[in-house]
Amino acid sequence: MQNSANRFPCCSYFPGKACILTLGLLVTSPAAALPQSAGDSVRIRVIPSNEWIHGHLVSLDSSRIVVGSLDSLKSWTLDSVTRLETWTPHDTGEALLATTLSGAIGFGICAAVRCGGYPPLTGSVGGAIALGAGLGFVLGGLALEISPGQWSLVRLKGR
Repeated sequence: MQNSANRFPCCSYFPGKACILTLGLLVTSPAAALPQSAGDSVRIRVIPSNEWIHGHLVSLDSSRIVVGSLDSLKSWTLDSVTRLETWTPHDTGEALLATTLSGAIGFGICAAVRCGGYPPLTGSVGGAIALGAGLGFVLGGLALEISPGQWSLVRLKGR
């Protein structure tokens, strides 16, 4: 069996049988959620009720918010709003690209360093990369189907 330090130049810098590879994932935190245009999906809680009111933003100014639903328009002062959230859908392309690359890289590294001393599942490193990319893509699509977006808190000025 060939020494991993001879096959992978980075392994000569680290002790042990397998090469330690670090992959930095860029994690972007979403900016503060602001309903910026009419039509954004919002949900609010107003005094004294503790129930969510869902609708689409019609207007928002420094003192009032107007939310429309299928059958009516409702207006509240911002002082009576206890919580305001806006719906932020996940970026489909970004999510699928990230899960596809993660699967390909994970399976590729495992096949290249022969995790657990076993040969690659598919018989080749390239096949393992393709299998990982396919599984990552499918799992990314499933994750988007389960969770297509999230509610993000809107911080009102002066609070």
